[in-house]
Amino acid sequence: MAKIILDPGHGGKDPGASGNGVIEKEVTLDLAFRTKDKLLKNYEGVEIILTRSSDTYISLEDRAKIANDANADYFHSIHINAAENLAAKGYEDYIHSSLTDDSKTAKIRDVIHEEIINYLKNYGIVDRGKKKADFAVLRLTKMSAVLTENLFLTNPEESELLKNDSFLDGLADAHAKGIAKALNLPQKANTPTTVAQSNVLWLVQLGAFKNKENAERLAAELKSKGYSVFIKKETR
Repeated sequence: MAKIILDPGHGGKDPGASGNGVIEKEVTLDLAFRTKDKLLKNYEGVEIILTRSSDTYISLEDRAKIANDANADYFHSIHINAAENLAAKGYEDYIHSSLTDDSKTAKIRDVIHEEIINYLKNYGIVDRGKKKADFAVLRLTKMSAVLTENLFLTNPEESELLKNDSFLDGLADAHAKGIAKALNLPQKANTPTTVAQSNVLWLVQLGAFKNKENAERLAAELKSKGYSVFIKKETR
């Protein structure tokens, strides 16, 4: 039985980053729940523990303690990035700075990173790379641990994706598949082995404008009608 910790970043009095109508603590919890459901639905021999399952504050030390006390096999932390530079964009993940590139944790991260990037490239999301840092949850946990930074909520285009239910479901599916592949979780017999069509989304372009104000005007009109909209700049 593989015991996996899913760690939705922030919570309670700590909202994490916020911008463009997106609050980090809400999206991380959403992604964690979706990832948990997909792992339990599609794979055998797995136990999932969330460091938080509601909007509550859990210290970094307590998050690590939950994982250590459970004697977990793997710790997976979910975050959303933010930056003062509103053009900053993309996906990146981290292992602890003390680890080598050929360590067990690095190899687990390589598999998860590839699975997530394979999904995100359908949206033109930038791969910011596989990184290392001395983050507390990576330092204090005794098992392999990876921290993921899923897009920038401060980026106007990526924040719209973070509000899109279909996009989030596909992203959670990529997290789940990456974890399952990295940990060699056996797939349930009734789970299709072919590529899930739910991972494929067809985008419709409604207009193209030389004037940015016209694009913003149409985007605002569509948003008012309940559509998920993002503006993309192209040079031709």
